Amino acid sequence: MLPINITEIIIPGCIFSLLCYGAYSDYKTQTVSNWITYGIIMMSLPLITLNKANITWYHFLFIAMLFILFAVNKFGGADFKAIVPIILSMTLIPFIYFMVMVVLVGGILLHPKFNLKAKKEETDKFIEVRLKLFPAIAIVYLIISLIG
Repeated sequence: MLPINITEIIIPGCIFSLLCYGAYSDYKTQTVSNWITYGIIMMSLPLITLNKANITWYHFLFIAMLFILFAVNKFGGADFKAIVPIILSMTLIPFIYFMVMVVLVGGILLHPKFNLKAKKEETDKFIEVRLKLFPAIAIVYLIISLIG
C-alpha cells in the first residue's frame, strides 16, 4: 500500500475542491457561502501550523494590502477570507508564484471578452469590474499544489 501524506495530497485536494465549488457558486450567484470559506480556513489550519516558522513580514504586508483593497470595495470578502489562510500556509517562493499567478489569471478572467456575463457595452469599452478572484485562486492553487 502507498503511504499517503495528508499535508501533500488530501488537504490540498480538499481545499482545491472547496475553491472549485466556491468559483462555481461565485459565477452562478455572485456569492460564496460562508461554509465554503470557513471550510478553506479550517482545512488550511494544519498547513499553517506546519508553516508557522516560515510566516514572516511579507505575509502580513500582503494581508494588509488585501484588507485595504477589501475595505475600498475592490476585493470581495469571500476572496479575502479564502486567500489569507492559503498564503499563510505557503513559504516564500510558492507564495510569490501564487500571488503573481493569481494576479495574471485574475486579470485574464476579469477581461470582458472572457467574462461570459459581461454586457455588450462592457465588452465594447472595458468598464472597471469589481475584483472576483475565486476562479483564479482555484486555478492557481491547483498549479502551485502540483508544482510544489
